[in-house]
Amino acid sequence: MQIRLLGPVEVIDDNGAPVPLASVRQRLLVAGLCLRAGEVISPDALVELLWGDALPADPTAALQSQVSRLRRRLGPDAPITTVPGGYSFANPDMVDVVCFRRLLKQARSRTDLAAVEEALALWRGRPLADLDCPQLEPAISALEDDRADAAERGVAALTEAGRYAEAAAAAEELARVLPFRERPVTLRMDALAKSGRHRDALAVYESFRRELADELGLDPSAVLRDAHRRILESATDPTRRRLPAPPSTSLVGRQEALAALVARLDQPGLVTLTGPGGVGKTRLAVHAMHEVESELGAARFE
Repeated sequence: MQIRLLGPVEVIDDNGAPVPLASVRQRLLVAGLCLRAGEVISPDALVELLWGDALPADPTAALQSQVSRLRRRLGPDAPITTVPGGYSFANPDMVDVVCFRRLLKQARSRTDLAAVEEALALWRGRPLADLDCPQLEPAISALEDDRADAAERGVAALTEAGRYAEAAAAAEELARVLPFRERPVTLRMDALAKSGRHRDALAVYESFRRELADELGLDPSAVLRDAHRRILESATDPTRRRLPAPPSTSLVGRQEALAALVARLDQPGLVTLTGPGGVGKTRLAVHAMHEVESELGAARFE
């Protein structure tokens, strides 16, 4: 049996078939017990969750009735136990929330992309998406924060593995889903910079800084400013400067080739110019590198 809370509340039996839950209170009861699977939940807490201020005439009897119905619905092996002090869902391993948090803990202890991917695969949407209950909002918010943390750790793991293009794309998508959250921005900048795309990394920062100021009237945090400073310094380190002096005359008749070369220099990898001697390969290269340098503020070529 599986209890799924990372999306609409679902109960899946041993054959993989959904177990229909009779009412909203049945789904609330599943959520209340399984969000804290393995713990003892007091009857008062469950009564408040199921009925709020609209208490039945006999809350204790009403709760016992709901628990009995749920046990029958789940079958003879339902791990809902009555214990001193209340009720407990005695098999946490059945609950997707428990599995997700275990995998996230594993990913937090070390860089583990596989654990992150497995954890995120458990999600089917907003937690408890079919329940409208203010009392559950703190738990839902905490789970969504954990999901964002897992996704960010996945991006960091991609970068650590040298998969910079994938990391930058994943961070960009995450930033769209989580606007104004700084960590995806930092991760995207890091992936771009490590792939040699310093100018793009700096542009990401500037775009986010303007959006943050325009929409919220805020400045980037010290952490994001430090990340920006490190990338800027790595791109403008004077010890890396190896360019010849800029040409004294402009390049005539080669603007199309110059534009193509500048665009190619913004990508990682080696660029080779070929052609017979004396056609101006070196002159074209120097013009292109100085044009890129003027945009960055210093050369990033060695």
